[in-house]
Amino acid sequence: MERIAEDFYSRIMPRTGPRRAIARLHSPLDVRSCLDEAGGKLRNAVNSLTREMEATVQAGINAINLSNDAPGATLVHEAP
Repeated sequence: MERIAEDFYSRIMPRTGPRRAIARLHSPLDVRSCLDEAGGKLRNAVNSLTREMEATVQAGINAINLSNDAPGATLVHEAP
């Protein structure tokens, strides 16, 4: 809601409550294995590396969502 108010009034709105950030770091991806599977050519490794990065990021987001106990963190389809 704060973002909508900022857009509507064209100014930064005062905070309405406490904020916190949750960050999750994953172990580095093994780029060498993607390059080896692609015959050492980076162009051929891009698709598999992109899919692996997307899956890793999504797994991290899912893990954060499971542990997030902040008000408003409930998924929309699960809200009462």
